[in-house]
Amino acid sequence: NIGLRDVKDATVTYILSGTAIGNESIPVVRAGEAFASFGSFSHMFTVPGDYVVSVVTDTANGICEADETNNTGSFYIRVVDSKPDFEVLSQYISPSSLNPNAGQNISIVGTVRNSGGKPTSASVLRFMVDDIQLGNDVPINALQPGADTTVAATASYSSIIAGVKLMKIVADPLNELAEEREDNNVATRALIVGDAPDMAKAQDRSISFNPGGFSAGDSVTVLFAVKNNGVQQGSAWVRFMIYDSSHALTATDSVQFTLAAGGSMTVSKRMLFLTGSGTVIAQIAGCSPAEFDLLNNSDTLAYSTVVRMKKSLVLNAGLDMKAAVQDQLPGWIGGKLILDDYDLTVNGIVTNFDSLHFVVTNGLGRLRLVTPQQDNVFPVGASLGAPNFVRIVNTGVQDNFSVGVYPWVLRNGSSGDSLKSGYVNRTWLIEEDVPGGSNASVTLFWSPADEQAGFNRNLSRVAHYTGNWTTGAAGPADSISSGWYSYTQAGYTHFSPFTVTSVSAALPLHLLQFEAAVQVKDVLLQWKTSDEVNTDYFQIEHSDDGRSFRSAGVVAAENVTGLHTYSFLHMNPGAGVHYYRLKMVDKDGSFTYSVIRQLSLGMGGGFNVYPNPAHQFVVVEGAAAGGLVRLYTADGRMLRQFTAGGMPLRVGLQELAAGIYILEYAKDNIRVRRMIMKE
Repeated sequence: NIGLRDVKDATVTYILSGTAIGNESIPVVRAGEAFASFGSFSHMFTVPGDYVVSVVTDTANGICEADETNNTGSFYIRVVDSKPDFEVLSQYISPSSLNPNAGQNISIVGTVRNSGGKPTSASVLRFMVDDIQLGNDVPINALQPGADTTVAATASYSSIIAGVKLMKIVADPLNELAEEREDNNVATRALIVGDAPDMAKAQDRSISFNPGGFSAGDSVTVLFAVKNNGVQQGSAWVRFMIYDSSHALTATDSVQFTLAAGGSMTVSKRMLFLTGSGTVIAQIAGCSPAEFDLLNNSDTLAYSTVVRMKKSLVLNAGLDMKAAVQDQLPGWIGGKLILDDYDLTVNGIVTNFDSLHFVVTNGLGRLRLVTPQQDNVFPVGASLGAPNFVRIVNTGVQDNFSVGVYPWVLRNGSSGDSLKSGYVNRTWLIEEDVPGGSNASVTLFWSPADEQAGFNRNLSRVAHYTGNWTTGAAGPADSISSGWYSYTQAGYTHFSPFTVTSVSAALPLHLLQFEAAVQVKDVLLQWKTSDEVNTDYFQIEHSDDGRSFRSAGVVAAENVTGLHTYSFLHMNPGAGVHYYRLKMVDKDGSFTYSVIRQLSLGMGGGFNVYPNPAHQFVVVEGAAAGGLVRLYTADGRMLRQFTAGGMPLRVGLQELAAGIYILEYAKDNIRVRRMIMKE
């Protein structure tokens, strides 16, 4: 929504070859490119080829917009054919023992899956040990895409000769099925007959750092917990590898260790981390004597200064934003925590926070501090690049507070239209555990980039929503050395949305309606308002191109409570396309703009299409003689063209599929488009 007003219940239709294949309604699309909303559709294509799916917003044309011509876009989709694909992997081979005694019988099972896009035919799975077939080929049924099946060899295996044995499974051994790939039908895995070690990672998440928090350029000790699951002592190497976020190798080193049967230890190496995010891999290699299981030898840990929470957490020893929390947030090395919709409760306080180390409250999640301390800072931000901290000093009854911050200001605190002028474009949500008894001062922090047009830093006020936005005393914002600003207001005994404004009454009037209509050669502007508080006047602005506006007149505001209706007649603006908006000005000079209204006078004046939606036909009125009327598909393909005769024109739709179409009228420099829905 690149207009100036929020939109509710925006409809979206997805159209393929004139037929709607999906519909949805987006509850709210906030004004501003930063608040884009997202939709999706699902469709099964059954024939390979190139397709265009048109995406049309406001399909019933029920939303009055500044520009009605940019509501359609397209997906360009290439559908390709696919084949089945048998796939077997080493981990799909599962003997009853990887380390049997000499002469001990073991069974072997194997799994095969279809990783292709079409069903397989029935086939067989062949089992082998040291390239000698074990029993008969085992039949397997047809597999749907993504499905797998597990079967057992028809014979058991044993050997009286100690040593390494190589198991193998082969899917479709006679190569009877045409597949996506033919190189993934065979897998092997070793077993060892007789005593052998088995070096392995000690548990899931066996990698850790010391210190846990660090920055790019630091030398850090990487630790890897290992154990020996075998019955024989062995010696091996741990290879440590560090990759950056593009998976380029930035550091590698190795450490040798010896471990008795059943033993465990931690192998470590101090290494240089060149980047603040990447992956560490610890891998056991070169075991002597040979170990019997190679699939448990490595572990991987992604590390980053930014981690997204996957569940709500409680931290019982405070939170140091530079020290990390390895047990509960493995891989986070200090920096920023993204809450999404999960709460972060800290039993204690948060320390070592700054513009690079804070908590991002980008969803429903809140930062909650449980502490008897009266003075607490909540280092929160609306996004990764936008820290907007809160300081709460509660001198009343002790209580715990939860805080989040959003990058907008809404008319009704947590709902309604976005307010666009005279504010710091942030809403801080502050709640206490037990309502009542608190007496707190609230300090809100922001950067110059957060300030809206019309905001006066020297007249800063904290605004608090309690059914209406109410403001405290005005004063200059405090400047902080980091380039931030802050403002403090004391005396809050209950909590809800907060923001910062320089408007004396934080809530401007509510514009209920703004319309423009042709009156012969003139244009009549009409609008309705409510909640006029300190409203001074309305300036009607006019443009020929929708970009450069100039004043067409001024109407004084009633500036009293209740509903009000206003009108203004713009005399003889001339033929062509015209754009109008209201500039609503408060007594302190702050202002907001209305939505832009567009209409045509002269050749295109009064151009109208009805009924809409339509079943059999539409009637076109207002098309001057000699003008061209064209009918287009939603993706821009012209279907028909008519020459207007100055009389109402009936356009038949009987042969067209249901969907969205565009009707265009053009004459000289006038071009008018209307979107129509064929049902």
